[in-house]
Amino acid sequence: MSCPFSSRGAREKDAPKDAEGKIAPNLPSGVTPIGYHEYLKLDEILGAQSLRSELYNKPAHDEMLFIIVHQVYELWFKQALHEIDSIRGLFQRKSSMADETSMLTIQQRLNRVVEILKLCVAQFNLLLTMSPMDFESFRAFLIPASGFQSLQFRLFENRLGIRPAQRIKYHNDDYKESLAPEQMERARASETEPSLLDLVEHWLERTPGVNTAWWSELEQNVIAHQAQVREAAAAIEDKVLRESELENCTVAEATFKEFFDPEVHGQKVARGQRRMSHEGLKGALLIFWFRDLPRFQIPFNMLTALQDIDTQLLEWRHKHATMVQRMIGSKMVLCLCVSDISVYMHLCLCVLVCTSWYVSLRTSSPWTCCEIYGSPSVWCCPTDKFVTMHETTNSLFNVDVSCASTHADGCCWSTF
Repeated sequence: MSCPFSSRGAREKDAPKDAEGKIAPNLPSGVTPIGYHEYLKLDEILGAQSLRSELYNKPAHDEMLFIIVHQVYELWFKQALHEIDSIRGLFQRKSSMADETSMLTIQQRLNRVVEILKLCVAQFNLLLTMSPMDFESFRAFLIPASGFQSLQFRLFENRLGIRPAQRIKYHNDDYKESLAPEQMERARASETEPSLLDLVEHWLERTPGVNTAWWSELEQNVIAHQAQVREAAAAIEDKVLRESELENCTVAEATFKEFFDPEVHGQKVARGQRRMSHEGLKGALLIFWFRDLPRFQIPFNMLTALQDIDTQLLEWRHKHATMVQRMIGSKMVLCLCVSDISVYMHLCLCVLVCTSWYVSLRTSSPWTCCEIYGSPSVWCCPTDKFVTMHETTNSLFNVDVSCASTHADGCCWSTF
């Protein structure tokens, strides 16, 4: 066997030769060699830009940019779907054996989706090098093509967890109406499959420590702390400041009541203000609170990545809306819009309503940042020994982590 660090001449001398005496590639048995151009199918890819403006003998230089940017979007959507589907597959495994090593893989792939979405957001800067007049030079040749017809983006939304009832209808039609018949079936099927949000919620419900008596003790500590805060607010002499602080106390008490009362939380879920179950939210908060514990470090990074995905999609929608306003304005256009709403306004509404699938995580700050409501002593353990995140190294707020690997009902992270 030749040394891999020997000279090039020696390596070529010992390398296997084909029938013509040329150096044969070191391939596994049965594998044929392939070149870069053929492997990437560059002929098909580079030949897929058909300019409609040239077809009608009115060539527009910027149509090439417009096509390539949108084709690249579709390629990134394909990769994002590939990652999300693989993550869903890991969550859906039926194995009863503990395999928390999958969490690292899930975290890595979620982070990859975040980076993909960052690229998608950045691509708007390329489109914005095209002026509205440049776009107008070929826009008429594209009707009725529209980004609303992107099947992959709709699948991506559904895989993440958007529900049909959350969508804002355009032209008073279901979004699937703009798709081809075979695409409609794929979109319809994706609405009935378990979404990533569904699977994450189920996984969070099985977080070690969710079903322990510690939560009742924590509730009593919070109630006592809020009573002290209200008493201090009531003692303020300045009337305006006193009323303001008392109002803050009322808001804080309502917030904590929602957290500790499953019925109140369920009402918010029914109104669409929360997407996650009460048990799932408790699991998420345990991970947030005890993110320094080795067992919760990767889960914390996973939840952070999910929020980053949501944030990047919000940014993508916002930049999309502002770009549309810049290119075609916010007025209603007959060929693109009906029902008293412009394309721009529709996209703006989507930013506000349709994007925050992980709203339960995004709005959990009042519980994860206890300093907002005063001293960290609100999170004291039952023995009245105040603990902080760094002091809590072996317990879930006085709950032994080593003994909390299963719930009262036997659920744990052993199975996703």
